[in-house]
Amino acid sequence: MIEREFVESYAAVCRELELDYDESRRLWREIIKQIERVDAYLPDAETATEAEILEACDKLGVPTFQALGREIVRKREQPAARSFTGVTRDDRGRVAELAGQFLAGA
Repeated sequence: MIEREFVESYAAVCRELELDYDESRRLWREIIKQIERVDAYLPDAETATEAEILEACDKLGVPTFQALGREIVRKREQPAARSFTGVTRDDRGRVAELAGQFLAGA
C-alpha cells in the first residue's frame, strides 16, 4: 500500500510539473538519494516506525517530492551555461582577426 502511494505521489508531481522523460528520471534519482540518506541515518531502517522515519526526514531536512521537482524545473529554466572560458566561436574569430592585425603591424 505504501509503495503504491509512493509511486502515485511521484507520478502526480511529474504530471503537475510537466516533467519530461529525462527530468522525471532525474527526480526519481533525487528521491532515491534522499531515501539512502534517511536509510544511512537510521540505526535500523528495516524496523523503523513511520514516526522514526518522519523524524529522521525532519532532522535531515529531506525535501518533499514537490520541492525536488521544482528544483529540477528551476534548472530547466536557467539559461544554458557557456563554455568554460566563456569564449564563443564569434569571439575566437575576432581574437584571430586582432592577432593578425597585431602581427602584421609588428
